[in-house]
Amino acid sequence: MNDTRLGSSSMKAFALVLASIGTVFACSTEESPSTFEPPADAGDMADARSVDQDATTPNFEPDAGDDGGEWFTTDCLPTTMCKAGVSLDAFSALNGVTVTETDVWAVGSLGLIVHHDGAAWSTEKLASPDTMMQIIQRPDGGLWAIGGPLYNGPNADDAGASGFARVRMPVVGLITALWAKDSKTAWAAGDRIYKIEVADDGSALASPYYFSGDTNGLRAIHGTPDGVLWAVGRIGSAHRIWTPDVANPQSDMLNTQTYATLNAVWPIASNDVWAVGDQGTIRHYTGQGRVWDIVESPVTTSLRAIWAGSANDVWAVGDGGVVVHYDGTNWRRIAVSGLGTQRPDLRAIWGSSSGRVFAVGANVILGLGTSVAGGAK
Repeated sequence: MNDTRLGSSSMKAFALVLASIGTVFACSTEESPSTFEPPADAGDMADARSVDQDATTPNFEPDAGDDGGEWFTTDCLPTTMCKAGVSLDAFSALNGVTVTETDVWAVGSLGLIVHHDGAAWSTEKLASPDTMMQIIQRPDGGLWAIGGPLYNGPNADDAGASGFARVRMPVVGLITALWAKDSKTAWAAGDRIYKIEVADDGSALASPYYFSGDTNGLRAIHGTPDGVLWAVGRIGSAHRIWTPDVANPQSDMLNTQTYATLNAVWPIASNDVWAVGDQGTIRHYTGQGRVWDIVESPVTTSLRAIWAGSANDVWAVGDGGVVVHYDGTNWRRIAVSGLGTQRPDLRAIWGSSSGRVFAVGANVILGLGTSVAGGAK
């Protein structure tokens, strides 16, 4: 039978090894730590490591007040965005809002429609549980709501209780933004740009819209009164489409000086266009060639939507309940009241010429200076 026990010589060798290890640990604990001297070429290695970390992990400081403080307050004031007094459950994710002088309309998940008629809030559901991403008012006063399907309202024929009827149009995919030139023509943005044309019988066709430049990954589209389209999207892409109605539209791609995804765009004029995006990115085009200006942002959280009442009244909202405002000189953060510990991601904002401003997001509606519990401002 083989003897598997260690021989005496092996035991002695093993003891010497243990003694050596003990000596090393004793030295490391009893002596004072010495300063590490890097080799002569270590500096280059350290610099390379530092550059690599900076490139992959931006050092963003958290916004002041994210734990409450001055940005999330209790009392509704004329200068704060106040939680509206409408009952929404935890699954009521609102994605789009539009505002008139008398009404507020919001749309969201599973066909949800929320309406304030100037006196009270009401909620309805579309006939089908289609998630809507945006609602806009057309120049003729009617409304379009879109996500995948397109809906016409608010008093469409055969609409049912919601007042919105589905337009007969092939679904082209998820649509995140919509801008209407008139009651018959609109442009939509999803993974690409589509032109929507409504026929006399009420049906519509959404056709892929081609222009020069990479049109993939566009997130938002909006037009100016003179008909120029602006579209923005991934890796800081921005397009200006001069002649959108012709077969071969004239367009150009502009330099936004960022690789951050741009989520929203609002052209006030041909030389006054704002865009916002991820990591608090804000860009402003002032008509100087094809380059947008870099604008200092008061936040580092992603901004999702923008609306402008004038050149001196621009609003944007984003993740974590963030609201910011531009007064013609500076962007500054706006306090939000009535949320308690809730910090909802805000997805849309809209206003009216009289100063009414409303924002919506994850089961929340905010109004500037009013909770609109019983009546609109």
